[in-house]
This record gives sequence, structure tokens and C-alpha cells, in this order.
Amino acid sequence: MRTSSLLFALLFAALASHAHAASDVYEALLSRDTVGAVDFTKGNPEWDGRGVVVAVLDTGVDMSVPGLLKTSDGKLKVIEARDFSGEGDVKLTRVQVTTEGGVSVLRTEDVVVRGIDSFDVEPVDGFYWMGAFKEKQLEHTYVSDVNLDGDSRDAFAMVAFRPEEGGSPVVIVDTDGDGSLEGEAIRKSYQEQPEWFSFSHPDPKKDQTPIAFTVTVFPEDKRRVEVHFDDGGHGTHVAGIAAGHEIHGREGFDGIAPGAQVLSLKIGNNNLAGGATTPDSKRRAILYAAQWSREHQVPVVLNISYGIGSEIEGAGDIDQVLTDALEANPLLVSSVSAGNSGPGLSTIGMPAASARSWCAGAMLTPENAETLWGGRVKGNKVFSFSSRGGELMKPDGLTPGVAWSTVPPHLRRAVMAGTSMASPQACGVHALLVSAALKESIPWTSGSLKQALIASAKPLKGYGLADQGAGLVNVGAAWKVLKKNARTDLGDLLLDFDVSVAVPHRPGSEGTGIYWRTGTYVPEYPVVQRVKIKPVMTASSSEKQRREFFANLDLKATERWVKLDRRKVAVRHDSPASIEVRLDPAKVSKPGLHEARIVGTIRGVDGPVVTVPVYVVTPYTFTTPDTRRRTFSGTLQPGDIDRRYLAVPAGASSMQIRLEAPGKKYGDAWLKLHDPEGLRVFSPRPHMSSKTGSVAEITVSGEDLRPGIWELNPYASFRNKERSAWTAEVRFVGIDLPDALSATVGGGGTLNANLTLTNRFDRPLHGPVRATLLGAHRSSEHEITGPTKSLTVKVAEGANGARLRLSMSREHYNQFTDVAVTVVDGSGAVVSRGGFGQRMTSVSFSGSGTYTVKLVGATTDPGAMAPKGVQWTVAVDELHRYGSGLGMAVEAPVGNPVDLYPGVPLSLSLSSKSKPPKAPKGFGYLAKISVDDALDKAGPIEREFPLSVDSK
Repeated sequence: MRTSSLLFALLFAALASHAHAASDVYEALLSRDTVGAVDFTKGNPEWDGRGVVVAVLDTGVDMSVPGLLKTSDGKLKVIEARDFSGEGDVKLTRVQVTTEGGVSVLRTEDVVVRGIDSFDVEPVDGFYWMGAFKEKQLEHTYVSDVNLDGDSRDAFAMVAFRPEEGGSPVVIVDTDGDGSLEGEAIRKSYQEQPEWFSFSHPDPKKDQTPIAFTVTVFPEDKRRVEVHFDDGGHGTHVAGIAAGHEIHGREGFDGIAPGAQVLSLKIGNNNLAGGATTPDSKRRAILYAAQWSREHQVPVVLNISYGIGSEIEGAGDIDQVLTDALEANPLLVSSVSAGNSGPGLSTIGMPAASARSWCAGAMLTPENAETLWGGRVKGNKVFSFSSRGGELMKPDGLTPGVAWSTVPPHLRRAVMAGTSMASPQACGVHALLVSAALKESIPWTSGSLKQALIASAKPLKGYGLADQGAGLVNVGAAWKVLKKNARTDLGDLLLDFDVSVAVPHRPGSEGTGIYWRTGTYVPEYPVVQRVKIKPVMTASSSEKQRREFFANLDLKATERWVKLDRRKVAVRHDSPASIEVRLDPAKVSKPGLHEARIVGTIRGVDGPVVTVPVYVVTPYTFTTPDTRRRTFSGTLQPGDIDRRYLAVPAGASSMQIRLEAPGKKYGDAWLKLHDPEGLRVFSPRPHMSSKTGSVAEITVSGEDLRPGIWELNPYASFRNKERSAWTAEVRFVGIDLPDALSATVGGGGTLNANLTLTNRFDRPLHGPVRATLLGAHRSSEHEITGPTKSLTVKVAEGANGARLRLSMSREHYNQFTDVAVTVVDGSGAVVSRGGFGQRMTSVSFSGSGTYTVKLVGATTDPGAMAPKGVQWTVAVDELHRYGSGLGMAVEAPVGNPVDLYPGVPLSLSLSSKSKPPKAPKGFGYLAKISVDDALDKAGPIEREFPLSVDSK
């Protein structure tokens, strides 16, 4: 945005003569001091990441941007640029020089160029390989017109060949698109010749640089040129936070580790929604970084600010790939963003759940809040969106989750927020520690770095273990722990400890913490829970060292309601230890989240080597007539959240929540709701304000109202200027409805059906019943082999668009790193895009016609794609909408409004008020019933149900 550029200019114009003050402004834009990086590098400038490489797995990194040109000691910043997404791939065809009209040319079906004879160098085998980079490849990205000539139809020839036997292949790119290679450069792959180029405007006066491109050349074997670029901006922003130097060309404006170099490993294709990963892109990038560290014998710190929600925490295929890579490669370290699915529990994503990687939660400093947003917060806050733990001991810690950083020229927005920004902060901190360790010859492992950061972190007041892990990291404090622990016998042998605990609410799965979210039940002695602890040895340890490994752990629980069967436990490499834990239900009977931890330490080692979180979620119940409805209230400082846990009573068919400001008090808050699995449930009216009189509301009904414990989180924005008062009314209703109805066709083609309602709760309801025919409807399942699938949706005349709800099993979902959904119309234009951030998603689009729904499943494991390909099933609930719906008349025995007395069935007759459009073959209809309670202000009770037509 232009306002961002203007703000930046004004800030530095005002500070032109105040050098010391300028450093404070940089700190407020990209916080280095919060994690201790300023003091750490001030006293030891060579500990600023030198000797370490940061691998950014993202949308790409634009190496033309000031801040990503050089390291602090003058070396090239971006030393490798690869694209594993396939977005920029140019396929090559073998061609030979021909003469046309006396001119030497190279020709394929797509493109023809002249000027190859202007070069002295020829292919050693006599053959050229040719293809074209087409702007059409970027048609759904931020940068579809790469040369800014006003259209997106250009194609730029690329001619590759090998000039000498055994030598490196080269490529010549027609960068100005004039059909001639004359005057163009001969380029090697970026790794060998680190230079970038851009596609130029035909008119030099209008030439600009929207994006920087690099190439990696594979002519004979893979027959392609891999073109790398950042058309999303996310990766460039992340790289600046982790390792930027002199951002915007300003001295002193640095990322966390300005001395580190960068590998750009592009994994996201920005033609897909959210720049989704593609099949195998993330795994290949992880393994490439691991291989690079081995071949160059240089430490590599991965930054993965790219992930999706987890359905079975810690059991995703990509979680295991990352864990295996970190265990097998001693020079590999990793930082992963926790996810932006908070503030509910059990929201850590993939691959943030990897056992060996650092998982970064996001926090906000008062300085960031004020300078970047004009907000006022009292003390550091955990961002509401930052994903929280539950089944797992995650996140590991906190780092700032917002920054002004480097962006490509085509992107004006220099400020971004998310755990995506917290992860490169942590990545930079790891790079600083490794840099210092290299200079001081201190032994380290990815596990010892993680343990030192956890041992030295400072918890934020007002937040628990699930919110923040160990708390705010500090590189200086971690360095002291790392040095001390390196002197112990365990330094070269022990990488980590594995912890496994059964998850009670998900039979058959295991986590790394004790997590009871099972109604009001908490086990009482003699029922115990077993915690298994197993040492994980370093890859460099010998078989003899593994056999002889022995450690004695001192154990303690931080709360009295957690009892351990022993205070010490001995572990061997081949013999996991098992402890028994019992809880005291009486001490955790008050509704809320009860937190404790079991800590394992080794004498002589600073900090815990094992931390087992213990969470007991005690809900409010709604089981009696007096508790079917509850009212909660409180106040929130800017940036704060509250938590209320709600147990769905048996027989409930609908939950209604209304959040508003009480009386005449100031209130401005957001309604955030999570289901029993931790999935965020979005409200169509999420915001309440006393200033505007708006009320936040949500109704969850039918199969969407899953049994278990729901989490209600009122949240006050950090932009609020004062404390916010709130009150929330939660109401459960139990009305039995059939899962589906059968209708008959009456006179004039109207649809007629009978419906019986039964009030299962203890309080009568009085009010009107309304019904609406929403549209044509069907449910289907699609068994898919391989990573991609196209589905055809034909929306007939009479319908004005469609809503598709797609879902898959947890097991299938955990095979992927993304599943992108793109809907195109008959002309090929994209009308809707989305993706599976969890195992369920939906897309909507308007208009009749034939549409294609394209699913691209980014499989983690290529082995799953052979010989038949990955097997997965997607369920599709398809609604072809009739505008806002067709009205249906509702008749009751004693008129409408009706009285719904407890336990008394009420029969209703439904009839469409007009003849609906004919449903397509294989379709029925979808209707919605709405019951208003005149005695209640919570809004109507609504439920959708299929309506099939009796052919008789």
C-alpha cells in the first residue's frame, strides 16, 4: 500500500539527524532486542549468523531487494535459488538450427527465435533444448504481466545446451521477448553463477522490475529449466526477518541474523489458493537442505512458515519427514510456525508438530503494536491467532509475530503478521547460537539448541503452557545454557527424549502430553495414565555408545493434583522408562483449563530435558432446566482473550451464542469458537461493539454440533483503546428432526412433505416455524487415485450458483501438505479458490453453467504415488442455490406460531409456495427449517435437511 511506503519515508526523514533514535524505530518495525539479538551481536559482531545458512521453504526469495543483497561481512546473501513447486518449470524439446528466409532459427510448437548464430559457443553434441516461459503460467498470481506491457500473453524463449563435455549446462533467455537472442546473456544455473534477471518492457522508458528471476538448468536428464521467483512476497518477507541486512538500504536495519546466508527453496505455487504446496514439494525441499548441509559441511537452519492444520497431532506424514531429517543430519536445524488457528486448544499445525523441530508461537510487543498499528497494549501479548497446544508439548516458545521486512518490488505491503513471522525470528535465533558455537568451538546439536532455548525462556504473565510453551526466548540466556551443558557427557550423545501418552478422547492415538477433555470425567485412583520416556541418540553416536547409554532423571510435578509413582527414573537407549501418573479430580472440578507439568531433569544439566504438559479441561454443563442457558461475563484488556468451556448436553440439536456489551459499558470484542477437536468455527457475525450497537452471534446445529467440549473465546483487539466489557449468553435447544425427508409432487408441481418436531428438553418453546427450499442438492463420494482430480459441476438454469462442502478422513488428510481447490468456468476463468486447511472446506460461486472443480493434493511421500498413486476419498455435499431460497408454507394442527412442549411430538405439513425448478438427475432438494422462540432473543433455531422426491 502506498501509505506503508509513505509512513516509512516520513519516519526516516524525521530521524535523519537522530541516529540513536533511528535504531529504536527499527526495533519497533522488526524487533531484534525482544529476543536478545541486539546485545548478543553488539558484544560479539562475528556471532551474527556468519558460517550458517538459513533455508527458506516458502514462496521464493527475491534476491534483488535491498536487505537481501549482502551479508554483514559483505558476502552474497542468497546463494541458492530452487523451485520445488513446479510453478516456473519450462519444459524443453530437443531442436536443431534451421534456416528460414536466410535466417538461422530455432523453432518449437510454442515459440521461434533467431540470433542463435550470434554466439561463439555451440552445444558439444550439436543439439539445443528449447522451451518458453509463458506469462500464462502465472495467470492466477500477483504477477501475471512479468514485463509490465499491459497484457499476460507473452512467451519468452529459453534455449539450453551443454557447451562442453562434462561441463555445466547453460541457458539463453529472450528476456525482452522480441524473438531474438542477440544481445542476451549466456547463463549458468544460479548455484554456479548467482545472477538474477528480469523480463523487460519493449519500451525502455517504461521498463520496471516487478520481479527477479533465476534459473537452474536440466537439459538432457530432466528436460526442463527450473525458473525461480517470488510472486507471493511471503518468502522474501520471511527471509528479511531471519537474515536481512540493511533492509531498505538503511544501515542498522537488520533481521535477526544478518551474517547468515540464504537458500531459497520455493515450495508454494501461487496459482493455487494461498500459494499452496504441490505434490512432494515440501519433502523434496527438506531433503535438499539436508543434502546441502552434508555436502558443504555447513549448518543449515530451516525456516518453514508454511503449513496446514493437523487432524491427528504429531501423526502427519510431513511431521515424520521433518523429524527423520533432523535426526539423520547433525548439521540440520529447523524452526516451524505453530499455525494461525488459535486461540483454541489443540490447534498446532503440520509440520509444526514435528518432535525434533522448534515450534514458534507468536507474540506482540507494545512497541510493535503502537508503531505498526497504533495499538496500546500493557506488556507483551500472545497473538490470539497463534496456535495452542493440547495433545502435544507445543509450541516450544514465543517470538515476535509481526514485522516490517523485505518484500519484492511488486508488493507494497511491507508489514505482515502471523506465526509465519515468529518462525523466522526463532530461525534467526538458532542461527546466532550456531554461529557463536562455531566461533567458540562449542559442540551443539539441534536438540541441545532447543533444550537451551526452553531452559532459558521467560514465561509471559497471564498465559499458560498451552499458549506459550516455555515463553519468550532470549539468545543470550540460551547461549549460557548451551555452553554449560556442552561440558556434560550427554552433549554429543543425546539428541532429545521421546514422550508418548495415550490421548483419551481420541482412542488409538498418542500425544506428548496428558490431555483430559472428556466431559466432566477425570480419572481417579486406582486409574492411572502411563507416560513413556525414551532417549533419542544423535546420528553421530556409535552403536557401542547407544548400548551403554544410561541416564537418571529426577521427576517432579508442578501442581499437587498431579501425583507421580516415583521421583526418579532410569532410562536406557533400548529400554524406555514408564511412569504412572494419577490425578486428583477434586482439585480440578472448577470449570476452566487446569494446567500442570511434569518436569524431568538430569543433575549437572541446566533446565528440564523432559517436559510433559498436563491439561484437564473442566467444562460448564447444561444438563438441568436451570442450566440449559448460561450467561458469562468479564472484561478484557486490549489484546486479551478469555476462555469458557461448554459441554454439549445429551439430546442437544442446537447451540446459540450471543456476545454483546453489557448495559452502557464500553465493549468491543470478537467471538471466537472452537469445536471439541480444536477446529475453528466461524461466525457470520463475529464482532460486537457498544459504539455501533452490533452483536456477535453464532448458531451451531445438526451434525455440525459435535458432542464433546466446545471452547468459547471472547477476544479484545490490541487496537482497542480501553478495557472492554463483555457478556455472552449460551443456550442449548433440543429439537428432534429427521435426518432427511421425502416429498411428493402436488398440484401445480409444488412439493409437499410432512415433518415431526419433538422438544427433547425441559422448557417449552413458543413461536413461528418457517421453512425454505434452498436449492437442488446431492451428496457424493469420490475415490481418487493420484494427487489430482477434476470434478464437473453443472448448475442448471433456475439456480444462481453453488455451494460445495468437501471433506475427507483424518487419515487421508494427514498424507498431504496442502490440498488446493480451484473452480473454473467454461472459459477457464477462476471463479473460486480455496483449500483444505483442515479436513473440511467449502467453496461457493455464482451463476449457472458448467464448472470444473480441480483438486490438487500435495502428497508428502512420492512412494504413495506409485504404482497406482495415493489413495484418498473426498465427500462432496453439493447445493445449487435458488437465490435466497423459495418459501414454503408451514401448517400446524393449531396454527403457526406453534407451542413445542417437552416430549410432545408436533406434526407439521410443508408445501412449496411455487413450483421449484426441476432438480438435475441424481439430485434431490435441500430445505431449511427455522424455529423462532418468541420468549428468547437468541435468534432462530435453524437446521438444514435433504428433501428427496418420491417418484410415485
